Amino acid sequence: MEAEAVTLTSVPRRRNGRQQACEPCRKRKLACDHSLPTCSRCKRRNAEGGCVYLVASANGTPARPRAGDGLRQRSTRPGTTSTHSAPINPVRAQPPHHARRASDLPSPLASSSSSSASMTPGSGGAPPSPSIALDNPGYLGPTSFSAVFREAQGHLSPAPAPVSGVDGRCPPGVAAAATRHAETPFPHRTSPCKLDRAVSLLQALPNLQTARLLAEINVSPMDAWVRPAAVHMMESMYAVFFASCDGRPTSSPSTAELRAMAELIFANTATTLNDDIDDPAAWMASFSGRNMRWESVGEVFVIFAFGALELNASCNWEQIRAGVAGTVFEGKEDRTLALGWKDCAAKCAEFCKGEQPSSLLVSLYHKNIVLESMDSGDTSFLSFTLCAEAVALCHYLGLHVDPAAGDDRAAKVTASAEARRRACWGIFTIDKIGAICTGRPPLFNRRYMSTRMPLDVSNEDLLLPQDQLEEAVRLKVDENGWNRDRDRLYPVKYVRARIPMIVIRDEILELALGPADTLQRSYDQLIRLCRDSGRWYKSLPQLLSYNHLDIKDSSMDVTVLYAKIMLRLEHLQNVFLIERLLKKVGHPDPSDALLQASVEIVSITSALWTHRDRLCGQHRDFEWILISYAAPASGVLCGELLQPLRQHASDNHSISRSNIIQQLSLLVGFLDWIDTSAPNARLCCAVKEAIDRVLAQVLNKPCQPCHPAARAEPAQPATATTTTSAATVGATLGVAEPGHSGGLVEMQASMGGHGAQHHYQQQQQMLLQDLDFMTSDITDFFNLDLLDTFDFLRPEPT
Repeated sequence: MEAEAVTLTSVPRRRNGRQQACEPCRKRKLACDHSLPTCSRCKRRNAEGGCVYLVASANGTPARPRAGDGLRQRSTRPGTTSTHSAPINPVRAQPPHHARRASDLPSPLASSSSSSASMTPGSGGAPPSPSIALDNPGYLGPTSFSAVFREAQGHLSPAPAPVSGVDGRCPPGVAAAATRHAETPFPHRTSPCKLDRAVSLLQALPNLQTARLLAEINVSPMDAWVRPAAVHMMESMYAVFFASCDGRPTSSPSTAELRAMAELIFANTATTLNDDIDDPAAWMASFSGRNMRWESVGEVFVIFAFGALELNASCNWEQIRAGVAGTVFEGKEDRTLALGWKDCAAKCAEFCKGEQPSSLLVSLYHKNIVLESMDSGDTSFLSFTLCAEAVALCHYLGLHVDPAAGDDRAAKVTASAEARRRACWGIFTIDKIGAICTGRPPLFNRRYMSTRMPLDVSNEDLLLPQDQLEEAVRLKVDENGWNRDRDRLYPVKYVRARIPMIVIRDEILELALGPADTLQRSYDQLIRLCRDSGRWYKSLPQLLSYNHLDIKDSSMDVTVLYAKIMLRLEHLQNVFLIERLLKKVGHPDPSDALLQASVEIVSITSALWTHRDRLCGQHRDFEWILISYAAPASGVLCGELLQPLRQHASDNHSISRSNIIQQLSLLVGFLDWIDTSAPNARLCCAVKEAIDRVLAQVLNKPCQPCHPAARAEPAQPATATTTTSAATVGATLGVAEPGHSGGLVEMQASMGGHGAQHHYQQQQQMLLQDLDFMTSDITDFFNLDLLDTFDFLRPEPT
């Protein structure tokens, strides 16, 4: 009996179903991470040659894997073929995913003469036995229980080779044990209830023609992942699992066929996805085609959901209706269709729970968070919990740690590594967006983030063969990570430009949500942050620098224009938040910088509405931009209009009363345009009502100086504060303007201070009851103090 060399795609299992440790780790009784072809512990000790997983060959002899075989392929185990599911035919036979090249990838255009194969789980084409998520503890940092053992491991001598006899055979006991492990299969089992839910989900797939239309409609500069890989998943899924050339049979697939498809996807999802494949074609093949996972199916449904959100009257609705005919969404249109596919993507993520996660799941979570915020709102509990799970996934997988940080020579540029960086920074960014909106502490802190920004590399270059990719990076990327082609906007260019602004915002949140005494000592830090934000924005490539004339340039690409606008808004929001914090530490009145930032934010936001025909592909973001950027800025401008005597050292026309009134008037039109079915439509209506009242107060009643008696007689500090604040609220709500009969100052002269104040508060409370809809919606929504600029709507405390 001679030992034969075999390659493995999964680690063999013990009798209890747990994965077998490599021989060096098993003999030392240390935790093995079961990596293939060599575990990380043996890699660190430079003992790759001794890293062996015992597996029985056909004649029962343990085999020693070859060190250079890459991913290891297990031999087909006898007796694992399942017969309880009907196969879906035809499907194209595929080689093992680790051996596939670009020409082997499934394509809808492939020849229909490809050989057919059964898709039944457990057959020769089935995925390897599943791994158990509990076996892998995930990323363990330097303070973990295993850190000290890892440090000591480097001082140990290399592990000896497995014990064998003089004839090269393993001892009978070892061989027998390996044989028992190999003959004890651990097949994946999915409950019938779970399969029924999966079949229902797969019935929501449209035909391929409709799928391609939806993919073409959805083009976003903020896509934080590798877009061609997601489209490849969609194309390969239809090519493998559906028979006709249009990606779907004339009649819908039978329940038995969809059930078999679901079983295969469940089995694939139960295997650990290798995130460290260098070759882009093999990397994409590992989660597409016959290796489709629920993460991959979720990405496909995300494409459909975003595409449906962009559908409008100009789209071919007849084609969409035909595409969803025979599915669970037959007869549905517009937003209902998009939300249905959104729910399908969320269910795909649910199916992945309990299995070993991957960076592909992180990307799916990122898009699910965006879709959920469009459905239930940015402050909803569902959006918050999805974000928390995504952050936990990043930390579990160790995406926040760059193993090559500080050593550029050790950093190898691969498609899989860049995709991980993009996914991780995407979650970091969306965490800060949620924290700003809700006023809750961010979950992802920059202090624990060592992952470098993704390189400014086009997706086309990223998916080249590894040697060509390295050459493209060397020729096209400068020392700062930017692409030397400054005239083209790659999707990652926007993501990369946004990251430093979000890191600055994380530091702003740290001050805003931290202890008050820390904020009082942070004046110099705030000034530094303001300078850093301005310096970074000025250093951006000219392609991303915004000019107010850009939106009138019809020759400019819409994607470039939208990226410019969003980056400008990001910078202005940083300035807005910093100036609001500076006001807390010693500047009682709004500074010119705060007013200029507020006016520009409102102006840019209103321009999105006045030029909405050019930006029809980005309408889904308009409501979020209104609430996150324009609403807080408009509150500052409303407060400024209610203080007519304030003088500014600057003669800047942009902060003049006339320009502020013009911009607020346009914003009112934008707010009125928002659909009443939108998640935050009630809040948009409340902001519109508040601005309307301020404009009516300012335009219908001429502003006059404060009552002479108020200037002549010094008031007590408490009374002066109450008078100013109450007068502001009175002016906002239309009670009585200072300087007119019935004002608070005159009532104090005739009734006495306490009586006048009590009478005024009664009037104010009566009016606030009528405006409770507006007041509660606005002042309760902005949980972050810095965004609550409509605080003048609140009644004065008694």
